[in-house]
Parts: sequence; structure tokens; C-alpha cells
Amino acid sequence: MKKNILFLAVSSVIGFSASAQFWKISTAQKLAGTVNSAAEESMPIFSKDSSLLYFTRTFDPLNTGGQDDQDIWYSKREENGDYS
Repeated sequence: MKKNILFLAVSSVIGFSASAQFWKISTAQKLAGTVNSAAEESMPIFSKDSSLLYFTRTFDPLNTGGQDDQDIWYSKREENGDYS
């Protein structure tokens, strides 16, 4: 029984580490236009047609609850492809 549990545990570790090799991770890049600010922007999500970019912004004095609050912001894609 212990051998079966050990085999299952080792197989799981090998399986998870092998699948991690398929993830492609790139470095963050600033968007052209005025989307990025001095505040912290994270969790970007595009609308289905990519005309809107939603993201959360933290440490911005313009946030509804103040600088320490986290708000959802959005940006519209312009005709030239940049987001405003």
C-alpha cells in the first residue's frame, strides 16, 4: 500500500513539473498610449472583440475609495490600435 502511495506521489510531481514546461511567460511591456500610470495596474482582460481592456488599478488617488483602494478601470481601443 505504501508503495502505491509513493508511486502516485512521485508520478504526480513528475506530471506537474513536465506540464510546467509548456507555459510561455513573457516580460511585462508598457502599452502605447496613456493606459499605464504610476499606479499599479494588474489582471488585464480584453473584451470579446478587444475593443475594451479592463484592468484593476491600485495606489491611484483617483480610485473611488482613495489611493489604497483597488478599482476596476477600462480603456478603449482607438482606430490606430492604441488604448486610451
